[in-house]
Amino acid sequence: MPGNMFKLTATILTLLKTPLLPSRHSTMQGLGLDYVPWALDSTETLLPMFFPIYPIDLTNKNFLADTQRLAVGPQYLKTFPGQEEYLEFLLTTIMNCTDCLQGKEKIAVTVWWFRFQRLLIVLDKESRLKISSGFKKKLKSSMKQLLKSEEHRNNIIYYQEFALFEYQSGNVESAVKILTTTLSTIATNNPPLTEMQRCEICFLFRTLTELYLDTASGDGKKNALKCLVALASDKPVNSHFELTQDLLDETKLKFKHVTLQMLGNEMPTLMSVDHFLPNLITDWIICNGWFLYLTSGAISCGTFLEDILSTIEAATWQKEILFEFYVAVLFRNCMENPGAGMFKLLDDALHRAIEVFPNNLFLLSVLAKELTINCSMGQPWWKINRLLMKTGHAIPTLVLIIMANQHSYEIREKWVDTITGREMTEDPSQVHRMISLFRRVTSSEMCTRRCGLAWRLYLQYLHAHFDLSVCRNAYYAAVEQCPWLKSLYIDAAIYIPAELAQIQDLLIEKQLRLHITPEELDILRN
Repeated sequence: MPGNMFKLTATILTLLKTPLLPSRHSTMQGLGLDYVPWALDSTETLLPMFFPIYPIDLTNKNFLADTQRLAVGPQYLKTFPGQEEYLEFLLTTIMNCTDCLQGKEKIAVTVWWFRFQRLLIVLDKESRLKISSGFKKKLKSSMKQLLKSEEHRNNIIYYQEFALFEYQSGNVESAVKILTTTLSTIATNNPPLTEMQRCEICFLFRTLTELYLDTASGDGKKNALKCLVALASDKPVNSHFELTQDLLDETKLKFKHVTLQMLGNEMPTLMSVDHFLPNLITDWIICNGWFLYLTSGAISCGTFLEDILSTIEAATWQKEILFEFYVAVLFRNCMENPGAGMFKLLDDALHRAIEVFPNNLFLLSVLAKELTINCSMGQPWWKINRLLMKTGHAIPTLVLIIMANQHSYEIREKWVDTITGREMTEDPSQVHRMISLFRRVTSSEMCTRRCGLAWRLYLQYLHAHFDLSVCRNAYYAAVEQCPWLKSLYIDAAIYIPAELAQIQDLLIEKQLRLHITPEELDILRN
């Protein structure tokens, strides 16, 4: 069947802890990765929550604060011997996989390779992992080497990905120059544009627009608007013109005409491989949406998107992208105009989007970020609990647990008793709420009963709040449900150190062998 080689490649890479980038529900569904709770034993699957795909700030230091603590070897999150070697192995494996693929499947996996390296830079900036400056130079050098090769030097998508890598590395001017030069090259060399080139041009304009919107400079919005006008008017990206009202009105009509023309055609069914590549319909609609946002405001943009979403009945990848963009626009507006009553609209859009696409990690990251804002704005906890638990999927349930942990971190960090002036700690009601959540997550009717990461989070919480006897009972329940999980046996040294002999007997009884990495040996020795 077509696409089987790509599915096999995706399965191999995810098993090696290379996260889907970005991680969307429809993509996971297409690749058969949406119902695999037993495979979620470490945090790498959730790393796309830190991968920026829209110009909004979702930095959330208390979300998944124990990223490194929950890593399971072989891993690349903790700074231990073999960390960079494992990263090199992963990157080499991805490129070896591309040698077995052809056409757009090869391009999609190469794009994944670019994005994974960009994610490493983002995680390093947020101090969620540490990579040396020498390794960063090696990443950049390998990308440049690929772009210089005869096979790849004319691939526009790779230049766009390299520009975004440069942007995350702090080289904003270089990123802008790469995108504008690439756009100018297409316009100069190919006057009669093919459908693919039109798609790539729209994708580049969208990327450049969002890059301008993400910068802190005062001219960011003006430059973004000029980009959108140039796209709609077929002007060169570097052309000089004034943003007059007549020009903006003309651009608005052009966007509307082309959008209606596109929506008049049947929405194509896409394969999973297409989810990694530019898509003309969604990219054009997003550019149209940004234009409305910058000229008429978030409400106008939201009305435009609601009209389009209402015409797409099936839960397609295109609908998921447009829901993402809708949420991103509303969130950005809430941050720029706090107190304008937009949080209710954001909550409604998030709720509807997550109900249809529960495994979308961007939507879940916005929900987690919203919870941190003043610890009060946004949806009440019971609504979030009900929304994520009823999905029947492991990923939103795990995110719910981590969000509850995040709330506990923020109470300890920010809340102060107004009478005594002392820092607040978790009260018994919060502890009972967490225990109730964990018991429900690990109950027999939940798919997360076989999820190793859920049990590890449960044990970590019990160890911090209760005595060893409570930890012991939960530990043996975890081993019974997830006997294959190596990290559980290593965690025994932390949670029930007095019973290591019994754990060894358990391993012998189950005929299990542990292949230990150097960092895991350090844990056992200590």
